[in-house]
Amino acid sequence: MVFRFQRSLVLISIFSFSIFIAAMFSSCSIPVEPLNKFKYSVFSILLTSSSSQTVKINSANLGKSQGVSGAIVEINGVRLNEDTLWRGVYTVDSIGFVKPGKVYELKIIVGDYLISGETIVPDSFEIIEPVNKYVEIKAVEGDTVHINLKWSKGTGVGLYIIEVLSPPVCFQYPDTVICGRGKIKEFFTYDEWANIDINVKRYGDYIVRIYATDDNYANYVSSKYRFPSVGVENSYGLFASMSVDSVVVKITK
Repeated sequence: MVFRFQRSLVLISIFSFSIFIAAMFSSCSIPVEPLNKFKYSVFSILLTSSSSQTVKINSANLGKSQGVSGAIVEINGVRLNEDTLWRGVYTVDSIGFVKPGKVYELKIIVGDYLISGETIVPDSFEIIEPVNKYVEIKAVEGDTVHINLKWSKGTGVGLYIIEVLSPPVCFQYPDTVICGRGKIKEFFTYDEWANIDINVKRYGDYIVRIYATDDNYANYVSSKYRFPSVGVENSYGLFASMSVDSVVVKITK
């Protein structure tokens, strides 16, 4: 049986955020704002390119942060399902659900505790250079491939995130093969262009992906607070959204 997956910015961010929460509430250093302001922390980034959307809920107890089960979680009235494997993770299948320029409202009920949030998805944008979405470049292993990126300006954009994913790597197990991509580069910009260098270590399809984030995400990453609350009310954390476009760069001998 073969399973194929691709590293998702959302899932990586969610579980990195969970680790951050645990470290945050077990720290003895003095925070910028009181840690007892809210009972919970929420993290969710809606993606136009994703087939499912995810909301992560953690308790905000000092030294005891953990995933929260049994919550009622809705986005624009659509109920999310609690994950059976990851505590405090709620998901919904969402092909075509998240659309550019649309407003999304988050509602979470934990007992008698209400958390709400809102995000406006940035309008769609398009990569205009390279002209084609599939580019083939010949190179020698060890070379550096230069790629000039330009894209149309979207409205409602806080900043742009650029990431580069390597060709798939497969791992053989006794009863399955798991294939995935590694993230080899990631940075953000406020411009509508970027220059990327790829050090060729393997041949194959590299994915260059651009995320146009909303203002919530931009405000979150630039916040002066150690544990900010952006896009959500009555909770720590983040509720944000991103529009996505990508190009495939095939590097061959």
